Amino acid sequence: MKKKIFITGAVRDYDSANPKVFTDEIEDYIKNNMVKLEDVDKITVSTFENSENELTLRFNFGTGRDIDPGLISREMYRCFTGECASFTAQYSIYWCMNFGPNYPMNVQFPIKDTIEAHKKNTNFYKANRYKSLELEESPLNLMVKIKF
Repeated sequence: MKKKIFITGAVRDYDSANPKVFTDEIEDYIKNNMVKLEDVDKITVSTFENSENELTLRFNFGTGRDIDPGLISREMYRCFTGECASFTAQYSIYWCMNFGPNYPMNVQFPIKDTIEAHKKNTNFYKANRYKSLELEESPLNLMVKIKF
């Protein structure tokens, strides 16, 4: 499967023949734009093709905090969207609520709103559209399931 996927700040080429290029780009972006130097070694992203038209990405790191059902933490929202001081997605729920990159409080966003904004960004940045998107965050990781 070859797809153009808007994730973590850019439209990225996914090729099932070489998924490591895709995950390496995501890891590099997060390491260079979102985490402190001492946390760089903790960042890994993996991808699995569940079927011909279904892809799962796992951000293999997390906040260590419990997340309320139906919500996503500020930190994992930023890793998923790529939003940071140098990039704001066209349809952002993060920045429009005045929670900038250094906002000190524990903020969580509704997964439903995150997915709606992501659908609009997928269209805006001209990536491949998908049939559905699922997000699930645990204290240790974020799972993103995309069906095309």
